[in-house]
Amino acid sequence: MNKLEQARDIVLNYDYPEDVLAKCTKNISEYDLIFDGVCQVTMISITPEKLAKSLLHYIDITSRRIEEAKIPLGSSKFYGVPHLPKGVEWPKGHYFYAQLNFSELKDYDVEDLLPDSGILYLFFDPNSFTCKAIHFNGSVEELVVKDYPNAINEELDKYYLDEYKTPEVIKYRNQFGFYHFNESETLPELLEPVTEEIAKVTDLAVNIGGGRSLSKIFGCACYYQGEDEYHISFDEDELEEYFDEFEEELNDIDYSEYDAHEHILLLDNEFGEGNIHFWVPKEDLKQRNFDNMKITYSGT
Repeated sequence: MNKLEQARDIVLNYDYPEDVLAKCTKNISEYDLIFDGVCQVTMISITPEKLAKSLLHYIDITSRRIEEAKIPLGSSKFYGVPHLPKGVEWPKGHYFYAQLNFSELKDYDVEDLLPDSGILYLFFDPNSFTCKAIHFNGSVEELVVKDYPNAINEELDKYYLDEYKTPEVIKYRNQFGFYHFNESETLPELLEPVTEEIAKVTDLAVNIGGGRSLSKIFGCACYYQGEDEYHISFDEDELEEYFDEFEEELNDIDYSEYDAHEHILLLDNEFGEGNIHFWVPKEDLKQRNFDNMKITYSGT
C-alpha cells in the first residue's frame, strides 16, 4: 500500500470510542460539509468510510522571490521566464505561469501519479482563460532561458508582465488533509488521535479541517464561492426522519459538473484575488498526455 492507502486504512479500522460517531452525527447542521471523493457534500452522517474518503494527499508549495539568473536551469518555479528546450516556440497569446520539474516531485508523489522525470511548462491566456502545457523529457543541457515575445496582448501586457516577471523558486512538502467543514467542531476532537496514528505510520503531517493550502499539487482546489459544494437543506429535527432520503440523494449526485470528476488537480495557486487551478484529465495523466489541460478560477 502507498502512504495514502495506509492512512485511509487507519481511518477505516481505527478503534473509535463507543458511540462517538453517533454523537458527532447528532451534532451535524445543514452547513456541515465533507469531501466525498469528487465534491463537498452535506455531511448527513459521520462514518469511517466517509472520513476515509475525505482524507487526501497533497503536495504543499512554498515559494520565494529570486533573481532569474540564480535559478538552476529546469528547476521548479513560478513566473519569470521559462527554461524551454531549444527550438520550442512560445505559445502564441499566452503568459508563462510555472514550470514543474517532475524529478524534484518524485519523492513527494506518494500515489505515483506523475512521471518520474521531465519538466512541465504551464502557460495561460487570460482572454480565453485557457492554458497550454508543454512536457519535455530530455536533457537539461538542451534548455535555454526563453524571454517573453515583444508583445502578447497590448492591453494586458503591462499588468501581467509587471505582476509575473519576477520568478519564485518552489519548495515542496508532503501533507495529508481531512477535507470537511464542521460548524460544531466535534470532528477535530474525534480525529486528533487518528491523525497521530497516521503520522506515526506514514511520517506525514495531517491537517484536520480542510487542508486548505493556497498553493499545492493534488488535493482539493481552493474555491471561494462554493463551486465544489452540493447542499441538502434541512432543519435539525428533520435529519432523523428523512435520513434515508438524504443519503439516497447523495448517492445520485450528477458529478459531471464538478471539476474533480474526471480531472486531477495538477496545480492550485493564488492568482489575483483568488486561486487559479490547472487540471489534467485522469486518463491523460496515465498516458503522460498534457495536451488537454484546462484552467479554472475562483475569486473572493
